Amino acid sequence: MIAPLFSTRQPAESLLAWTQGLSDEGDAIRGYEDWHDYLKDRWEKRLTSVAGSLGSGASLWDWEEALRKGGFFQDDGDQPPPQLDRGRAEELSSRDDAIDEGDLEIIIQPHHAVYDGRFANNGWLQELPEPVSKLVWDNAAAVSAKTAEQLGVREGDLLQVGVGDRSVVVPTLIQPGTADGVVVTTLGHGRTAGGKILEQAAGVNLARLLVRDTRSARYVRTAKVTRASGSRKLVRTQREFSRHDRPIVLDGALAEYRADPAFVKHKQHLPEPVSLYAPYDYSAGHKWAMAIDLGACIGCNACVTACQAENNIPIVGRGQCALGREMHWIRLDRYLDGDSNDSVVHQQPMLCQHCDNAPCESVCPVNATAHSPEGLNEMVYNRCVGTRYCSNNCPYKVRRFNFLRYQDAQLREPVQELAFNPQVTVRGVGVMEKCTFCIQRINDVKFRAKNRGRPIEDNAIQTACQQACPAHAITFGDVHDPESGVARMHASGRAFFVLAELNVKPNVAYLARVRNPNPAISAPVTEDRHG
Repeated sequence: MIAPLFSTRQPAESLLAWTQGLSDEGDAIRGYEDWHDYLKDRWEKRLTSVAGSLGSGASLWDWEEALRKGGFFQDDGDQPPPQLDRGRAEELSSRDDAIDEGDLEIIIQPHHAVYDGRFANNGWLQELPEPVSKLVWDNAAAVSAKTAEQLGVREGDLLQVGVGDRSVVVPTLIQPGTADGVVVTTLGHGRTAGGKILEQAAGVNLARLLVRDTRSARYVRTAKVTRASGSRKLVRTQREFSRHDRPIVLDGALAEYRADPAFVKHKQHLPEPVSLYAPYDYSAGHKWAMAIDLGACIGCNACVTACQAENNIPIVGRGQCALGREMHWIRLDRYLDGDSNDSVVHQQPMLCQHCDNAPCESVCPVNATAHSPEGLNEMVYNRCVGTRYCSNNCPYKVRRFNFLRYQDAQLREPVQELAFNPQVTVRGVGVMEKCTFCIQRINDVKFRAKNRGRPIEDNAIQTACQQACPAHAITFGDVHDPESGVARMHASGRAFFVLAELNVKPNVAYLARVRNPNPAISAPVTEDRHG
């Protein structure tokens, strides 16, 4: 439907037509009507050759799949997952001496975003934080603190990992929860061709260590791991994983919930609210709000990249991420409680809370951040002069300063501009950005309902993060409608508000996670774990 996109033809097709006219006989490319046929035939022959070497046939379907995936990949999804030798791991864990060569087990798993490298040229996915370590634009060798001590390395120090006669050098990442005596790393990085974006990643090609003709090519029971000279700084979007005894994320045991379904009210000590301002009157219209069920959230980061795609949020590159300047409007905070080897993990999506008493609004000198009659904290981009007062005054640190035209050097072709969502303004540099509750989607549904003379039904508006969440952990709607899903979740006994003691009156409610661990394998969650 879109061809021809531009009023021209590819230079390769012109070259093909020119070479066909040089001779009437013997041309290798004669017999093709256009460049598409030539390219397709050439690649089908290559696919047949590659597939034959891997022991499988090739067909037109392989060509279509290669176009869809961006290359020819051998999947091993039918192979069983690796099983760790737990007895040997316990033996290594009990040792206090330095680890000898060949003592470690290696697990090489697909990267959570770029998979085996087929998506490595996607900047959104390169800059999407790894859910556990929050590492971006890179891969690393994750080890436990004890294994790192036995190897004599600190985070960022280089390790030489060898399997047979092959070896790679990869930086160390100390990750709580990693089994002692095990190195966990990922595929997908280290590609040398395929686009401008992947060239800026700093990862290592771990595919060199894959073992063919084994039960699991990504698991090596015995590998040589030694310290190499040098180090490389790893870029994480979150460095501090402790809550420092603050009740930011609340949860409880099933026994607590059964004894009192509103148990979270005892975990927050809220002072009597005192405000300098009269409460805003929302009775005339809608009041938009969100609820996030922490019991359902799996911390996958789908909401992060969905928000980035929907709202034209730029990537900034590895160097700027190292300075803490990533632009994501929503982030997944991860907190660890207890012993590093047996931590209780908390996941919490954090975005603009659209506070009723928004502290950002009172300090903006040009009224660029304003309050809407429907409860939204709005941004008027053409007023913003980039003072960043609002960011300094935001207790949730969810505002981003758009200061760099990083993508201009990457988006050189007009067709690449089609990646932008046309319903959302592409902001110029020098302005503050943040979550808008996908106001473009809100207005679209409002206008449609008005034209049809109908009220807005519950769930008619879905934010991008809500739509992408595979666990259905996010609910959005009009909290003034008592029958709406978001109103019911706000009224739940599990509902709490982050930093509610500041009296900023956020409109994002979190539902505390109820845990029911097996007492035979984990200590139950108790009150002292919440400070």
